[in-house]
Amino acid sequence: MIRDGKLFGKINVIDFLIILILVVAAALLGARMLGLTGSGGQADIGTESKVKLTFFVDSAPIVVQGKAEPGQSVRDYDTKNDLGKLISYETEDRIRYEYDGVSGQVVAVPEVYLCELTFSSEATGVYSDTGFTVNGTTYSIGGTYTICVGRVRVSCRLADMEQVG
Repeated sequence: MIRDGKLFGKINVIDFLIILILVVAAALLGARMLGLTGSGGQADIGTESKVKLTFFVDSAPIVVQGKAEPGQSVRDYDTKNDLGKLISYETEDRIRYEYDGVSGQVVAVPEVYLCELTFSSEATGVYSDTGFTVNGTTYSIGGTYTICVGRVRVSCRLADMEQVG
């Protein structure tokens, strides 16, 4: 089959490999341009609308209390996507439950350095049955994101999204 570096004695093996790589690359590029692959080509783009996003943090550092105000910028730390303006920001005491050996009861004990945080923003993007898309990033309920609100940065979950416009 291969004699003197030639395939079937006629085609140089290295030239054949280069031609094969070029043909495969051209085929993949063509498929992407024609939209035959799931990730390339022109995607179906819906119309943009306003969506209320509600985020939840179950154990935020207590130092975030009072550090954000309505109207401040909300953005995704990782993608730098603008997620609109803050419309609500609420903190609550974080409670853990412990067994009290003296009384034999389970008692609520407030966490000293942690709080629960819920905040909402109103963002513009494409709302669909698969989530909310901003600049190619799809946000889904239950997803974990690092979000900045003013000077506060927290790792949180998207708790709810509601189309408002």
